[in-house]
Amino acid sequence: LRLRHGSSQSASAMAWPRSAARRARAASRGSLLLLLALIIGFCAPLGRLSRACLSSRGLGNAAELSSGADAGAAFVVGPGAAEGVAQSLGQGLGSQGLADLAQLQPGGLGESSLLAAAAAVPAVPAELPFAGTVQLLFGAFAAAASGAQILRSGAERDAPETGLGVRTIGIFAVWATLVAYAAANTGGFGDPAQDKVLLDKLLSTPFDGSVSPLFVSIFNFMGLWPAIYAALLLPGARNQSPVPAWPFLALSFFLGAFALSPYLALRQIRGYGEADARSSLDFVTANVLESRLNGVFVFGSGAFLALFAAGNGDPAAAGLASLSAAWVGLEPLLRESITAHVTCIDFCILWAFAGPVLLEDGQRRGLFLEWTTSERLLFALCWAVPVLGPAVWLTLRPPLDE
Repeated sequence: LRLRHGSSQSASAMAWPRSAARRARAASRGSLLLLLALIIGFCAPLGRLSRACLSSRGLGNAAELSSGADAGAAFVVGPGAAEGVAQSLGQGLGSQGLADLAQLQPGGLGESSLLAAAAAVPAVPAELPFAGTVQLLFGAFAAAASGAQILRSGAERDAPETGLGVRTIGIFAVWATLVAYAAANTGGFGDPAQDKVLLDKLLSTPFDGSVSPLFVSIFNFMGLWPAIYAALLLPGARNQSPVPAWPFLALSFFLGAFALSPYLALRQIRGYGEADARSSLDFVTANVLESRLNGVFVFGSGAFLALFAAGNGDPAAAGLASLSAAWVGLEPLLRESITAHVTCIDFCILWAFAGPVLLEDGQRRGLFLEWTTSERLLFALCWAVPVLGPAVWLTLRPPLDE
Protein backbone atom coordinates (compact mmCIF):
# COMPACT_ATOMS: atom_id res chain seq x y z
CA LEU A 1 0.00 0.00 0.00
CA ARG A 2 2.87 2.38 0.74
CA LEU A 3 4.40 1.65 -2.65
CA ARG A 4 1.05 2.25 -4.37
CA HIS A 5 0.70 5.68 -2.77
CA GLY A 6 4.28 6.68 -3.49
CA SER A 7 5.50 6.67 0.08
CA SER A 8 9.20 7.20 0.67
CA GLN A 9 9.36 4.35 3.20
CA SER A 10 10.50 1.83 0.61
CA ALA A 11 12.52 -0.25 3.05
CA SER A 12 9.42 -1.01 5.12
CA ALA A 13 7.48 -1.80 1.98
CA MET A 14 10.14 -4.27 0.81
CA ALA A 15 10.28 -5.92 4.22
CA TRP A 16 6.53 -6.51 4.30
CA PRO A 17 6.46 -9.41 1.75
CA ARG A 18 9.25 -11.17 3.61
CA SER A 19 7.46 -10.91 6.94
CA ALA A 20 4.22 -12.02 5.28
CA ALA A 21 5.99 -15.06 3.85
CA ARG A 22 7.35 -15.92 7.30
CA ARG A 23 3.87 -15.62 8.79
CA ALA A 24 2.48 -17.82 5.99
CA ARG A 25 5.07 -20.51 6.65
CA ALA A 26 4.37 -20.39 10.39
CA ALA A 27 0.65 -20.63 9.71
CA SER A 28 1.14 -23.64 7.43
CA ARG A 29 3.18 -25.41 10.12
CA GLY A 30 0.48 -24.67 12.66
CA SER A 31 -2.18 -25.99 10.29
CA LEU A 32 -0.17 -29.18 9.76
CA LEU A 33 0.17 -29.77 13.51
CA LEU A 34 -3.56 -29.15 13.98
CA LEU A 35 -4.34 -31.60 11.17
CA LEU A 36 -2.13 -34.24 12.78
CA ALA A 37 -3.89 -33.74 16.12
CA LEU A 38 -7.28 -34.14 14.45
CA ILE A 39 -6.13 -37.31 12.71
CA ILE A 40 -4.94 -38.88 15.94
CA GLY A 41 -8.12 -37.76 17.68
CA PHE A 42 -10.20 -39.45 14.96
CA CYS A 43 -8.33 -42.76 14.79
CA ALA A 44 -8.14 -43.41 18.53
CA PRO A 45 -11.94 -43.34 19.06
CA LEU A 46 -12.33 -45.50 15.96
CA GLY A 47 -10.20 -48.18 17.59
CA ARG A 48 -12.21 -47.90 20.80
CA LEU A 49 -15.45 -48.13 18.82
CA SER A 50 -14.24 -51.34 17.22
CA ARG A 51 -13.53 -52.82 20.65
CA ALA A 52 -16.93 -51.65 21.91
CA CYS A 53 -18.63 -53.49 19.03
CA LEU A 54 -16.83 -56.66 20.08
CA SER A 55 -17.67 -56.23 23.75
CA SER A 56 -21.41 -55.75 23.12
CA ARG A 57 -21.58 -58.78 20.81
CA GLY A 58 -19.72 -61.01 23.25
CA LEU A 59 -21.91 -59.76 26.10
CA GLY A 60 -25.06 -60.73 24.22
CA ASN A 61 -23.79 -64.26 23.56
CA ALA A 62 -22.68 -64.74 27.15
CA ALA A 63 -25.98 -63.49 28.54
CA GLU A 64 -27.92 -65.95 26.43
CA LEU A 65 -25.76 -68.89 27.43
CA SER A 66 -25.67 -67.87 31.07
CA SER A 67 -29.47 -67.71 31.32
CA GLY A 68 -29.67 -71.20 29.86
CA ALA A 69 -27.13 -72.46 32.37
CA ASP A 70 -29.01 -70.93 35.32
CA ALA A 71 -32.22 -72.60 34.17
CA GLY A 72 -30.92 -75.94 35.31
CA ALA A 73 -27.64 -76.89 33.71
CA ALA A 74 -25.49 -78.84 36.15
CA PHE A 75 -21.84 -77.95 35.86
CA VAL A 76 -19.00 -79.06 38.10
CA VAL A 77 -15.50 -77.64 37.73
CA GLY A 78 -12.54 -78.47 39.90
CA PRO A 79 -10.57 -75.72 41.65
CA GLY A 80 -7.64 -76.11 39.30
CA ALA A 81 -9.74 -75.62 36.17
CA ALA A 82 -11.64 -72.58 37.45
CA GLU A 83 -8.70 -70.26 36.97
CA GLY A 84 -8.18 -71.36 33.37
CA VAL A 85 -11.88 -70.99 32.54
CA ALA A 86 -12.00 -67.52 34.05
CA GLN A 87 -8.90 -66.60 32.05
CA SER A 88 -10.57 -67.81 28.86
CA LEU A 89 -13.65 -65.76 29.68
CA GLY A 90 -11.49 -62.71 30.22
CA GLN A 91 -9.81 -63.20 26.85
CA GLY A 92 -13.12 -63.63 25.09
CA LEU A 93 -15.02 -60.70 26.59
CA GLY A 94 -12.42 -58.35 28.02
CA SER A 95 -12.55 -56.56 31.37
CA GLN A 96 -15.51 -54.41 30.38
CA GLY A 97 -17.43 -57.45 29.15
CA LEU A 98 -16.82 -59.25 32.47
CA ALA A 99 -18.02 -56.23 34.42
CA ASP A 100 -21.19 -56.04 32.34
CA LEU A 101 -21.68 -59.79 32.62
CA ALA A 102 -21.65 -59.58 36.40
CA GLN A 103 -24.53 -57.09 36.29
CA LEU A 104 -26.88 -59.26 34.25
CA GLN A 105 -28.59 -60.53 37.42
CA PRO A 106 -29.55 -58.37 40.41
CA GLY A 107 -27.64 -60.59 42.80
CA GLY A 108 -24.76 -61.22 40.46
CA LEU A 109 -23.99 -64.46 38.73
CA GLY A 110 -23.24 -67.45 40.82
CA GLU A 111 -19.89 -69.20 40.53
CA SER A 112 -21.38 -72.21 38.76
CA SER A 113 -23.33 -70.15 36.23
CA LEU A 114 -20.34 -67.90 35.58
CA LEU A 115 -18.09 -70.87 34.94
CA ALA A 116 -20.78 -72.49 32.81
CA ALA A 117 -21.01 -69.39 30.66
CA ALA A 118 -17.22 -69.19 30.50
CA ALA A 119 -16.94 -72.77 29.33
CA ALA A 120 -19.77 -72.46 26.82
CA VAL A 121 -18.56 -69.22 25.21
CA PRO A 122 -15.53 -69.83 22.98
CA ALA A 123 -12.75 -67.26 22.99
CA VAL A 124 -13.52 -65.44 19.74
CA PRO A 125 -10.81 -63.10 18.44
CA ALA A 126 -11.89 -59.52 18.03
CA GLU A 127 -13.08 -58.52 14.58
CA LEU A 128 -12.58 -55.29 12.71
CA PRO A 129 -15.92 -53.68 11.84
CA PHE A 130 -16.75 -51.77 8.66
CA ALA A 131 -15.14 -54.34 6.35
CA GLY A 132 -14.58 -52.72 2.97
CA THR A 133 -15.81 -49.28 4.07
CA VAL A 134 -12.54 -48.21 5.70
CA GLN A 135 -10.60 -49.21 2.59
CA LEU A 136 -12.89 -47.10 0.39
CA LEU A 137 -12.64 -44.13 2.75
CA PHE A 138 -8.85 -44.24 2.72
CA GLY A 139 -8.87 -44.57 -1.07
CA ALA A 140 -11.20 -41.58 -1.42
CA PHE A 141 -9.04 -39.54 0.99
CA ALA A 142 -5.90 -40.31 -1.01
CA ALA A 143 -7.70 -39.68 -4.33
CA ALA A 144 -8.81 -36.25 -3.07
CA ALA A 145 -5.21 -35.41 -2.16
CA SER A 146 -4.05 -36.57 -5.60
CA GLY A 147 -6.81 -34.60 -7.32
CA ALA A 148 -5.65 -31.44 -5.55
CA GLN A 149 -2.11 -32.09 -6.79
CA ILE A 150 -3.29 -32.56 -10.38
CA LEU A 151 -5.32 -29.35 -10.30
CA ARG A 152 -2.27 -27.54 -8.93
CA SER A 153 0.16 -29.12 -11.43
CA GLY A 154 -0.12 -26.38 -14.06
CA ALA A 155 0.49 -23.59 -11.56
CA GLU A 156 3.33 -25.52 -9.91
CA ARG A 157 5.05 -25.94 -13.27
CA ASP A 158 5.14 -22.16 -13.67
CA ALA A 159 5.84 -21.33 -10.01
CA PRO A 160 6.99 -24.36 -7.95
CA GLU A 161 5.75 -24.46 -4.37
CA THR A 162 8.19 -23.96 -1.54
CA GLY A 163 7.74 -25.15 2.03
CA LEU A 164 4.56 -26.99 2.96
CA GLY A 165 2.48 -26.95 -0.22
CA VAL A 166 -0.71 -28.71 -1.28
CA ARG A 167 1.15 -31.88 -2.24
CA THR A 168 3.16 -32.15 0.98
CA ILE A 169 0.22 -31.48 3.30
CA GLY A 170 -2.17 -33.76 1.37
CA ILE A 171 0.15 -36.77 1.22
CA PHE A 172 1.33 -36.30 4.79
CA ALA A 173 -2.28 -36.17 6.01
CA VAL A 174 -3.08 -39.49 4.31
CA TRP A 175 0.14 -41.08 5.58
CA ALA A 176 -0.35 -39.89 9.17
CA THR A 177 -3.95 -41.16 9.15
CA LEU A 178 -2.79 -44.55 7.88
CA VAL A 179 -0.08 -44.86 10.53
CA ALA A 180 -2.42 -43.73 13.32
CA TYR A 181 -5.18 -46.11 12.22
CA ALA A 182 -2.84 -49.10 11.96
CA ALA A 183 -1.30 -48.31 15.35
CA ALA A 184 -4.73 -47.95 16.98
CA ASN A 185 -5.88 -51.36 15.75
CA THR A 186 -2.74 -53.51 15.75
CA GLY A 187 -2.73 -55.97 18.62
CA GLY A 188 -6.38 -55.48 19.52
CA PHE A 189 -7.95 -57.55 16.76
CA GLY A 190 -7.59 -60.98 15.29
CA ASP A 191 -5.27 -63.76 16.29
CA PRO A 192 -1.55 -63.14 15.65
CA ALA A 193 -1.04 -66.88 15.19
CA GLN A 194 -3.68 -66.93 12.44
CA ASP A 195 -2.03 -63.94 10.76
CA LYS A 196 1.27 -65.83 10.77
CA VAL A 197 -0.41 -68.86 9.19
CA LEU A 198 -1.98 -66.55 6.60
CA LEU A 199 1.39 -65.07 5.66
CA ASP A 200 2.98 -68.52 5.47
CA LYS A 201 0.30 -69.65 3.03
CA LEU A 202 0.59 -66.49 0.94
CA LEU A 203 4.34 -66.95 0.60
CA SER A 204 4.42 -70.73 0.13
CA THR A 205 1.19 -71.91 -1.55
CA PRO A 206 -0.80 -68.79 -2.52
CA PHE A 207 -2.83 -70.37 -5.35
CA ASP A 208 -3.99 -73.59 -3.70
CA GLY A 209 -7.41 -72.14 -2.74
CA SER A 210 -6.84 -72.12 1.03
CA VAL A 211 -6.82 -68.29 1.10
CA SER A 212 -9.35 -65.91 -0.43
CA PRO A 213 -8.37 -65.62 -4.14
CA LEU A 214 -9.23 -61.91 -4.14
CA PHE A 215 -6.86 -61.24 -1.26
CA VAL A 216 -4.17 -63.40 -2.87
CA SER A 217 -4.35 -61.13 -5.92
CA ILE A 218 -4.30 -57.93 -3.83
CA PHE A 219 -1.35 -59.21 -1.80
CA ASN A 220 0.63 -59.95 -4.97
CA PHE A 221 -0.41 -56.63 -6.52
CA MET A 222 1.47 -55.07 -3.61
CA GLY A 223 4.66 -56.46 -5.16
CA LEU A 224 3.84 -54.88 -8.54
CA TRP A 225 3.04 -51.40 -7.24
CA PRO A 226 6.64 -50.67 -6.11
CA ALA A 227 7.92 -51.82 -9.52
CA ILE A 228 5.48 -49.41 -11.19
CA TYR A 229 6.47 -46.52 -8.92
CA ALA A 230 10.17 -47.24 -9.51
CA ALA A 231 9.66 -47.04 -13.28
CA LEU A 232 7.72 -43.77 -12.91
CA LEU A 233 9.92 -42.05 -10.33
CA LEU A 234 13.53 -43.07 -10.97
CA PRO A 235 13.86 -41.38 -14.39
CA GLY A 236 13.45 -38.09 -12.50
CA ALA A 237 15.18 -39.06 -9.26
CA ARG A 238 18.82 -38.14 -9.99
CA ASN A 239 20.15 -35.73 -7.33
CA GLN A 240 16.73 -35.51 -5.71
CA SER A 241 16.39 -33.12 -2.79
CA PRO A 242 15.85 -33.17 0.16
CA VAL A 243 15.75 -36.99 0.24
CA PRO A 244 16.98 -39.67 -2.21
CA ALA A 245 14.51 -42.01 -3.87
CA TRP A 246 16.05 -45.48 -3.55
CA PRO A 247 15.67 -46.09 0.24
CA PHE A 248 11.94 -45.36 0.11
CA LEU A 249 11.39 -47.37 -3.07
CA ALA A 250 13.32 -50.33 -1.65
CA LEU A 251 11.33 -50.30 1.59
CA SER A 252 8.04 -49.95 -0.32
CA PHE A 253 8.41 -53.56 -1.52
CA PHE A 254 7.88 -54.56 2.13
CA LEU A 255 5.93 -51.64 3.64
CA GLY A 256 4.02 -50.19 0.68
CA ALA A 257 2.56 -46.72 1.23
CA PHE A 258 3.94 -46.64 4.78
CA ALA A 259 7.44 -46.27 3.31
CA LEU A 260 6.75 -44.56 -0.02
CA SER A 261 4.44 -41.74 1.10
CA PRO A 262 7.12 -39.58 2.83
CA TYR A 263 9.19 -39.54 -0.37
CA LEU A 264 6.16 -38.60 -2.49
CA ALA A 265 5.47 -35.73 -0.10
CA LEU A 266 9.02 -34.35 0.16
CA ARG A 267 10.59 -34.85 -3.28
CA GLN A 268 11.05 -32.27 -6.00
CA ILE A 269 8.72 -32.42 -9.01
CA ARG A 270 10.68 -33.22 -12.19
CA GLY A 271 8.14 -32.74 -14.95
CA TYR A 272 8.18 -30.79 -18.20
CA GLY A 273 11.58 -29.35 -19.11
CA GLU A 274 13.37 -31.11 -16.25
CA ALA A 275 13.90 -34.58 -17.72
CA ASP A 276 17.32 -36.19 -17.56
CA ALA A 277 18.78 -37.53 -20.78
CA ARG A 278 18.55 -41.29 -21.11
CA SER A 279 22.35 -41.51 -21.26
CA SER A 280 22.62 -39.92 -17.80
CA LEU A 281 20.43 -42.54 -16.09
CA ASP A 282 21.87 -45.45 -14.16
CA PHE A 283 22.07 -48.87 -15.81
CA VAL A 284 18.95 -50.38 -14.18
CA THR A 285 16.75 -47.36 -14.89
CA ALA A 286 17.95 -46.91 -18.48
CA ASN A 287 17.95 -50.56 -19.53
CA VAL A 288 15.31 -52.24 -17.35
CA LEU A 289 12.78 -49.71 -16.06
CA GLU A 290 12.74 -47.70 -19.30
CA SER A 291 12.32 -50.86 -21.38
CA ARG A 292 8.91 -51.63 -22.84
CA LEU A 293 9.45 -55.25 -21.81
CA ASN A 294 9.19 -54.09 -18.20
CA GLY A 295 5.69 -52.76 -18.91
CA VAL A 296 4.75 -55.98 -20.71
CA PHE A 297 5.94 -58.07 -17.73
CA VAL A 298 3.99 -55.95 -15.22
CA PHE A 299 0.88 -56.06 -17.42
CA GLY A 300 1.09 -59.84 -17.90
CA SER A 301 1.53 -60.48 -14.17
CA GLY A 302 -1.27 -58.08 -13.28
CA ALA A 303 -3.61 -59.57 -15.89
CA PHE A 304 -3.14 -63.08 -14.48
CA LEU A 305 -3.80 -61.88 -10.93
CA ALA A 306 -6.88 -59.93 -12.07
CA LEU A 307 -8.30 -63.00 -13.81
CA PHE A 308 -7.49 -65.16 -10.78
CA ALA A 309 -9.45 -62.77 -8.56
CA ALA A 310 -12.34 -62.30 -11.00
CA GLY A 311 -12.67 -66.08 -11.37
CA ASN A 312 -12.55 -66.66 -7.60
CA GLY A 313 -9.51 -68.89 -8.03
CA ASP A 314 -10.20 -70.05 -11.60
CA PRO A 315 -9.00 -67.59 -14.27
CA ALA A 316 -11.04 -69.40 -16.92
CA ALA A 317 -14.27 -68.74 -14.97
CA ALA A 318 -13.76 -64.97 -14.59
CA GLY A 319 -17.03 -63.08 -14.51
CA LEU A 320 -19.30 -60.92 -12.39
CA ALA A 321 -20.78 -63.88 -10.51
CA SER A 322 -17.36 -65.25 -9.63
CA LEU A 323 -16.11 -61.79 -8.65
CA SER A 324 -19.11 -61.37 -6.34
CA ALA A 325 -18.33 -64.72 -4.73
CA ALA A 326 -14.69 -63.63 -4.37
CA TRP A 327 -15.78 -60.52 -2.48
CA VAL A 328 -17.97 -62.61 -0.18
CA GLY A 329 -14.91 -64.73 0.59
CA LEU A 330 -12.74 -61.67 1.24
CA GLU A 331 -15.07 -59.83 3.62
CA PRO A 332 -14.60 -62.15 6.65
CA LEU A 333 -10.84 -61.90 6.18
CA LEU A 334 -11.03 -58.11 6.31
CA ARG A 335 -12.83 -58.37 9.65
CA GLU A 336 -10.67 -61.02 11.28
CA SER A 337 -7.12 -60.28 10.05
CA ILE A 338 -5.34 -57.00 10.69
CA THR A 339 -2.81 -58.03 8.01
CA ALA A 340 -5.48 -58.35 5.32
CA HIS A 341 -7.32 -55.27 6.56
CA VAL A 342 -4.31 -52.93 6.39
CA THR A 343 -2.95 -54.48 3.19
CA CYS A 344 -6.17 -53.60 1.35
CA ILE A 345 -6.00 -50.03 2.70
CA ASP A 346 -2.39 -49.86 1.50
CA PHE A 347 -3.45 -51.04 -1.97
CA CYS A 348 -6.12 -48.33 -2.25
CA ILE A 349 -3.69 -45.58 -1.22
CA LEU A 350 -1.00 -46.65 -3.71
CA TRP A 351 -3.63 -46.74 -6.43
CA ALA A 352 -4.81 -43.21 -5.61
CA PHE A 353 -1.29 -41.77 -5.34
CA ALA A 354 -0.29 -43.13 -8.77
CA GLY A 355 -2.18 -40.39 -10.67
CA PRO A 356 0.09 -37.38 -10.01
CA VAL A 357 3.23 -39.50 -10.46
CA LEU A 358 1.96 -40.76 -13.81
CA LEU A 359 1.09 -37.18 -14.84
CA GLU A 360 4.60 -36.01 -13.97
CA ASP A 361 6.21 -38.84 -15.96
CA GLY A 362 4.05 -37.98 -18.97
CA GLN A 363 4.93 -34.28 -18.81
CA ARG A 364 8.59 -35.23 -18.54
CA ARG A 365 8.14 -36.87 -21.96
CA GLY A 366 6.13 -34.03 -23.53
CA LEU A 367 2.60 -35.39 -22.95
CA PHE A 368 -0.33 -34.22 -20.79
CA LEU A 369 0.52 -30.58 -21.45
CA GLU A 370 -2.15 -29.45 -23.93
CA TRP A 371 -4.69 -32.00 -22.64
CA THR A 372 -6.05 -33.05 -26.00
CA THR A 373 -8.93 -35.53 -26.07
CA SER A 374 -6.60 -38.47 -26.68
CA GLU A 375 -4.33 -37.39 -23.80
CA ARG A 376 -7.30 -37.12 -21.45
CA LEU A 377 -8.53 -40.58 -22.39
CA LEU A 378 -5.05 -42.09 -22.03
CA PHE A 379 -4.48 -40.51 -18.61
CA ALA A 380 -7.95 -41.51 -17.36
CA LEU A 381 -7.45 -45.11 -18.49
CA CYS A 382 -3.98 -45.42 -16.99
CA TRP A 383 -5.07 -44.04 -13.61
CA ALA A 384 -8.57 -45.52 -13.33
CA VAL A 385 -7.55 -49.18 -13.72
CA PRO A 386 -5.27 -50.27 -10.84
CA VAL A 387 -1.94 -51.89 -11.78
CA LEU A 388 -3.04 -52.70 -15.34
CA GLY A 389 -3.53 -49.04 -16.29
CA PRO A 390 -0.04 -47.92 -15.20
CA ALA A 391 1.37 -51.06 -16.86
CA VAL A 392 -0.21 -49.96 -20.16
CA TRP A 393 1.47 -46.56 -19.71
CA LEU A 394 4.86 -48.18 -19.09
CA THR A 395 4.42 -50.11 -22.32
CA LEU A 396 3.26 -47.19 -24.49
CA ARG A 397 5.05 -44.14 -23.08
CA PRO A 398 7.51 -42.28 -25.32
CA PRO A 399 11.21 -42.80 -24.54
CA LEU A 400 13.35 -40.10 -23.01
CA ASP A 401 15.69 -38.16 -25.28
CA GLU A 402 19.11 -39.70 -25.65
